[in-house]
Amino acid sequence: MRKLILLLAIFMFSSCEKKPSPAETSKHLISAMSKYLASENDTNKFKFQVLGVEYFEDSAFYECDFTIKMRAIKAGKDTVGIMRARISKNYEAVKRRS
Repeated sequence: MRKLILLLAIFMFSSCEKKPSPAETSKHLISAMSKYLASENDTNKFKFQVLGVEYFEDSAFYECDFTIKMRAIKAGKDTVGIMRARISKNYEAVKRRS
Protein backbone atom coordinates (compact mmCIF):
# COMPACT_ATOMS: atom_id res chain seq x y z
CA MET A 1 0.00 0.00 0.00
CA ARG A 2 2.83 2.40 0.87
CA LYS A 3 4.50 1.70 -2.45
CA LEU A 4 1.28 2.58 -4.26
CA ILE A 5 0.89 5.85 -2.36
CA LEU A 6 4.55 6.70 -2.98
CA LEU A 7 4.19 5.89 -6.69
CA LEU A 8 1.05 8.05 -6.98
CA ALA A 9 2.75 10.93 -5.17
CA ILE A 10 5.77 10.77 -7.47
CA PHE A 11 3.48 10.66 -10.52
CA MET A 12 1.47 13.67 -9.32
CA PHE A 13 4.54 15.81 -8.62
CA SER A 14 6.29 14.90 -11.85
CA SER A 15 3.22 15.58 -14.00
CA CYS A 16 2.86 19.20 -12.88
CA GLU A 17 3.80 21.63 -15.64
CA LYS A 18 6.54 24.06 -14.69
CA LYS A 19 5.55 27.69 -15.27
CA PRO A 20 8.25 29.58 -17.20
CA SER A 21 10.04 32.44 -15.50
CA PRO A 22 9.32 36.03 -16.61
CA ALA A 23 12.72 36.14 -18.35
CA GLU A 24 11.97 32.95 -20.30
CA THR A 25 8.51 34.24 -21.23
CA SER A 26 9.96 37.53 -22.48
CA LYS A 27 12.53 35.65 -24.53
CA HIS A 28 9.83 33.48 -26.17
CA LEU A 29 7.59 36.50 -26.85
CA ILE A 30 10.44 38.45 -28.47
CA SER A 31 11.30 35.44 -30.60
CA ALA A 32 7.67 34.98 -31.71
CA MET A 33 7.33 38.66 -32.64
CA SER A 34 10.66 38.63 -34.52
CA LYS A 35 9.51 35.64 -36.58
CA TYR A 36 6.17 37.33 -37.26
CA LEU A 37 7.79 40.58 -38.43
CA ALA A 38 10.22 38.70 -40.69
CA SER A 39 7.45 36.67 -42.30
CA GLU A 40 4.77 39.37 -42.68
CA ASN A 41 6.85 42.26 -43.99
CA ASP A 42 9.07 42.92 -46.98
CA THR A 43 12.49 42.38 -45.44
CA ASN A 44 14.19 43.79 -48.56
CA LYS A 45 12.87 47.26 -47.68
CA PHE A 46 12.79 47.22 -43.87
CA LYS A 47 14.68 45.55 -41.04
CA PHE A 48 13.02 45.12 -37.66
CA GLN A 49 14.72 44.60 -34.32
CA VAL A 50 12.69 43.80 -31.22
CA LEU A 51 14.31 45.69 -28.35
CA GLY A 52 12.03 44.68 -25.49
CA VAL A 53 8.59 43.59 -24.40
CA GLU A 54 6.10 44.39 -21.66
CA TYR A 55 3.29 41.89 -21.34
CA PHE A 56 0.18 40.93 -19.45
CA GLU A 57 -0.63 37.24 -19.11
CA ASP A 58 -4.28 36.33 -19.65
CA SER A 59 -5.78 32.85 -19.48
CA ALA A 60 -5.40 32.10 -23.22
CA PHE A 61 -2.88 34.65 -24.53
CA TYR A 62 -0.31 37.31 -23.76
CA GLU A 63 -1.19 40.97 -24.38
CA CYS A 64 2.13 42.57 -25.38
CA ASP A 65 3.67 45.97 -26.04
CA PHE A 66 6.90 45.56 -28.01
CA THR A 67 9.58 48.21 -28.43
CA ILE A 68 10.64 47.87 -32.07
CA LYS A 69 13.46 49.51 -34.00
CA MET A 70 12.61 49.76 -37.71
CA ARG A 71 15.25 50.64 -40.28
CA ALA A 72 14.63 51.43 -43.95
CA ILE A 73 17.33 49.64 -45.94
CA LYS A 74 17.72 52.03 -48.92
CA ALA A 75 16.95 55.31 -47.18
CA GLY A 76 19.19 54.52 -44.21
CA LYS A 77 16.66 56.01 -41.80
CA ASP A 78 15.42 54.41 -38.63
CA THR A 79 12.86 54.91 -35.90
CA VAL A 80 11.86 53.31 -32.62
CA GLY A 81 8.25 52.75 -31.70
CA ILE A 82 5.72 50.55 -29.95
CA MET A 83 3.82 47.69 -31.58
CA ARG A 84 1.01 45.91 -29.80
CA ALA A 85 0.24 42.26 -30.33
CA ARG A 86 -1.69 39.39 -28.83
CA ILE A 87 0.32 36.15 -28.72
CA SER A 88 -1.07 32.72 -27.92
CA LYS A 89 0.22 30.75 -24.94
CA ASN A 90 2.13 28.38 -27.24
CA TYR A 91 3.83 31.40 -28.93
CA GLU A 92 2.61 30.34 -32.40
CA ALA A 93 -0.23 32.75 -33.21
CA VAL A 94 0.61 36.46 -33.35
CA LYS A 95 -2.11 39.06 -33.99
CA ARG A 96 -1.10 42.70 -34.29
CA ARG A 97 -3.30 45.24 -32.54
CA SER A 98 -3.59 48.96 -33.05
